[in-house]
Amino acid sequence: MKFDGEDVPMAPFIEEMVSGVILGMVKALKGYEEGMDITIEIK
Repeated sequence: MKFDGEDVPMAPFIEEMVSGVILGMVKALKGYEEGMDITIEIK
């Protein structure tokens, strides 16, 4: 995760939790295939 291009430091547990939540949502989307690169950008 980055804020204005800067990495946001996270404890390993938080990093795994955020990653797991996002991956869980994306896997439910039509068109997702295992191993795809995922980019999420919020402005």
